[in-house]
Amino acid sequence: CLVGSEMCLRDRSKVMSLDAIEFNWNDNQSTYTGHDIGLVAQQVEEVAPEIVETRKDGYKAIKYEKVNALLVGALQEQL
Repeated sequence: CLVGSEMCLRDRSKVMSLDAIEFNWNDNQSTYTGHDIGLVAQQVEEVAPEIVETRKDGYKAIKYEKVNALLVGALQEQL
């Protein structure tokens, strides 16, 4: 749903379409190492493109601090 120019985040199907994954960081970057958990940026981009950025090196990055809004919206739909 749209409210003015804002997208309605109360859509549980958006959150349910995302896969939570486990992965190991590779050597293509030097910021993180080891085992981690996260989401697939391409999937997040399909439901909320405003919280995914494509970096200069071509890799996609999720703005995880903004994922909370999707989760809250999905929870509100449940209530």
